[in-house]
Parts: sequence; C-alpha cells; structure tokens
Amino acid sequence: MSFASACESLLRGVPDYPCFLTVDELEAATDELACAHAVRVTELGRSREGRPVRCLTVGTGERAAVALGAPHPNEPVGVMTVSYLAERLAAEPDLAAELGVTWHLVKAWDIDGLALNEGWLKGPFTLFDYARHYFRPDFADQPDWTFPVRHKRLAFDAPTPEAACGMRLIDEVRPDLLLSLHNCSFGGAYWYETEPTPALWEPLREAARRRGVPLDLSTPEMPYARQLAPAVLGALGAEDAYDYYESLGAGDPAALVGHGTTSAAYAARRHGTFGLVCEIPYFYDRAIEDGSGCGRALSEVLLARLDWVGACGGLVEGWLSALGGVLGEKNPYRRALAAESFAASDAALRRQATDDPAFAREATVAEAFDADVVRRFYRSRNVGMLLSAIDWEASERRLSPSERVVAAEVGAEAESWLREACADFEARSSYRAIPIRDLVATQLESALLAVAHVRGLA
Repeated sequence: MSFASACESLLRGVPDYPCFLTVDELEAATDELACAHAVRVTELGRSREGRPVRCLTVGTGERAAVALGAPHPNEPVGVMTVSYLAERLAAEPDLAAELGVTWHLVKAWDIDGLALNEGWLKGPFTLFDYARHYFRPDFADQPDWTFPVRHKRLAFDAPTPEAACGMRLIDEVRPDLLLSLHNCSFGGAYWYETEPTPALWEPLREAARRRGVPLDLSTPEMPYARQLAPAVLGALGAEDAYDYYESLGAGDPAALVGHGTTSAAYAARRHGTFGLVCEIPYFYDRAIEDGSGCGRALSEVLLARLDWVGACGGLVEGWLSALGGVLGEKNPYRRALAAESFAASDAALRRQATDDPAFAREATVAEAFDADVVRRFYRSRNVGMLLSAIDWEASERRLSPSERVVAAEVGAEAESWLREACADFEARSSYRAIPIRDLVATQLESALLAVAHVRGLA
C-alpha cells in the first residue's frame, strides 16, 4: 500500500453520518476504541466544568500531527473527522504506518461548549434550529483564542483550562503539523495556513469542489485576514488583530484585542509547526462563489450589514436589560452574551468602508450575499443564545412568579424575532444543508494534503 492508496482508502470509507456525536457518545466511543485496539488515551487536563480533555495517540510515524476537534463548540465536524480517523487507523495499523505520522487526536477540545450545542446536533438541520440551540463563548473564553502571546504592548497569559490542555500537548509533542479543525456555519469552504503553500491551494479547493461544496469567495470573516489566493488565507493570531487596529489608529490595540492568540500562531512561533484550518459550512448557497458584480458599492453593502448587526446587538442588550436579575452569574449563555466579541472589528470595518477609497468598487454577488445573509445570520445566533440563557436558568433553579412573567415575555418576543429573521434569510437564499459525510471527507482530505506537505510529498 502506498501513501496515495492509504489516503484513497480513508476518503472512500467515510460513513454517511446522519447526525453529529454528543459528548456522551464520543466519550463512550473513545473508551471502546481503547479497549479494542492499541490506542493510548491520555487525559490532558480538565475543562472548566470538570470534564476530562482526552487525547488519543495512534500510529508510529516519524512525523507528529496534532488534530483538535471542536476548537469552537458549535463546530462538530472535526469531532466526526477525528473520531473516524482514530477508528480507521487503530483498526488498520498498516494504513496508519503508510501515512508516516504519529497522530495525537483530541475529539472535543471545548467539550463543555459542545454539550451546550447538543440541542441541534441531531437535527433537523435548518437555520432556525441551529440558531435556536447554538452556543459559543466570547473570545476570552475560547480555547483557540487564549494562548499566551506577547506582541508590542499586548501581553496575554490567561489561557482557559482547555487552552492549557492544548498548550501542554503542543509543547510536549512539538508537532510538524497542527490541524485545528474549525468549520463555519453558512457560506462556502476556505482555508487558513500558517505559511504560504501554493502547491496545496488548488488541491484544497478541488477537495471541496469534488464533493459539491462551494468555495467562499466573499470578503474574509476578519477584516485583518490576509488573502493568499481565492479561498485561501493566512492564519490568524492576536498579533494580526493588534497590527490591524494599530494601522487604523483605532485606540489602544492591546485593549481592543483583549484576548490571546491561536493554537496555530502559538505552535508556529514556538516550534515551527505548519498549521492548517479547513473551514467548511453546514449550510451553503452557490451565491457565495459568484464573482460577478451585484450593482452595489462594497462600502454600501458592508455599511448596511454593520447597521443590521448593530441593531440586532441593540435588541439583545435591551432584552438582557429587561431580564435583569433573572439570569445568574453562573449562566454560561449570559457570560457569552455579556461581551461583544466583534465590537472592535465592526467599528474598524465601518471606518474602512466609510473612508477607504478601495471600498468604493462594485461588490460581487458573493460579497453581497455574505453581507446580506451570512453575516446577519451569524449575529442573529446571539438571539438563540439569549433564549437558551432563559431555558438554562429555568432548569437550574425555581424562578419566582415575577421572574417567570418577565422570562416568558422576553422569550416570546425574542423567539418571534428569531423566527422572522431566519424566514427572511431563507427567502433571500436557496440554502442547503451539506451531508456530514461530504464535510468530513473535505476536512479529512485537507488534512491528508497537509500531511503530504510536511512529509515532502507534495
């Protein structure tokens, strides 16, 4: 068996998954795998809520690869990719040997947050159901954005317990390859890499096209992202955000960043690790790869988007204020909603769109769709978290009669708004949910292309 045939066998065998794994299911699968095969399972540490963060080690190759599933808890594609890869390589040592890699696999890095997303993991896979049961912490509580960093006047050294687990693994293994297995919610496929690798760009894009997954040819999700090629970006870190804010003169860059750097930036700086992120969507619309003109200026498109998301944020703030003391300090959704992760980048983007002549050009259909549907949908998910915050509080304690009245009134208004917003997004798009098998196969092929790169085979 050759490296190429091993990759082909892995990709051909991806199951047709009907839904995503829950925390209990993935943990049970890990225990079964460790009993049945020569897989070393190591507890890297404990999560904020006390759950074990575990790593599976399989293979004996000279190169070392770390793969981190669920770096954001609403991103379970990597959970499925890591689970499948662990099962196949443990059961077929010859297959593992041909890849030439020792794999260190973390199924669910943000395991607490994954548990809070279980309301949508089994479907139905619609915009409303996803938004209604969505959870994602603020940047300062995210494992993949709380790695230590010192850059100019930015000094951050407050990793989450989960980030500390990731640091421990990276520093112990000193990997040749780091795969932080993110995935986006809506749009198209795109990749981040820590160093430009032109030989990989077309094979990466073809991995998506082969499975009918569109490429995201809109504006980057972060305004400071460096575009290396269509749908390929330079990997992000807190350093990039700092330099972007500094270049705009937008206040104190260190305060505007307010969080750490990423696992990819950390591993690249400390160990020269090549990092690859494959962002693939649950929901897609072909408009996301339409490069034709839309008849509107890019500045107009972006400012309209920022106005909309600002109004959405105002609604959430108003509802939180109306709830008052109904939501307690321990409520994870309240904590996530208390900080606006994108306030600084939104303000900086508004300034660019208003003042920079480069934004006067005509926007593409892809850019308009991203602004009119995708980015608005993303921000509407906070309304879903508000509803979950109310549900969580009611499940944890007995609300007083007055609290129940306020919670019911706010909940009814917020849910009505969210249903109407999702109906509007559906009316503006022809979205489809991508089969999980195709998402896993695209992410897995991207990982295997990265393996070929670090082994000097590509």
